[in-house]
Amino acid sequence: MRVQNLLMKKVVLFNGTAVSTSDALTEYIIFENQKTIPPNAFLNYHKLKKVVFPEDIQDIGHDAFNGCQNLEFRLPRDIMFLGTRAFASVRGTKKLVIPG
Repeated sequence: MRVQNLLMKKVVLFNGTAVSTSDALTEYIIFENQKTIPPNAFLNYHKLKKVVFPEDIQDIGHDAFNGCQNLEFRLPRDIMFLGTRAFASVRGTKKLVIPG
């Protein structure tokens, strides 16, 4: 789904790209040069099913993906900081590997 077709309630900017909090967003690929996911960035995106992190991501803020149900993701090996409740309420995760 293209971000510009969504009804915007709130906008989060990642390197100048707008991301809506609309429930229509189901997948998001984070740019390679994005080092940080801000706190609450995807809080309660109930329909978000997949996030692709770049290998150089360093920080994922508090509650960044809290409330995202059945979220598919893979944390990069060199992540430095994982905020409190960053993935709280994520259901359906079958395997969790902590890098390092």
